[in-house]
Amino acid sequence: MALGAIRPLTSDVPGSLPVAVVAVGEAVRNLSCPALELPDQACATGSPPLMRVSPDLPWRTAVVVLQLDLAGP
Repeated sequence: MALGAIRPLTSDVPGSLPVAVVAVGEAVRNLSCPALELPDQACATGSPPLMRVSPDLPWRTAVVVLQLDLAGP
């Protein structure tokens, strides 16, 4: 099991710019949005191999934590 974090790498954009996050792959187990209010942090929809964050996140809070399965040795 592993955790990864992703966020936009752009700057000089409006803080409310919508960001869509999609994770593709059998290794993806869950997505969460830690920058949102606690009741909204469980933000994943779909199931592996195709999960996305719902709803789209405002750029200023677009941080997503991925829970992943690591390949065995």
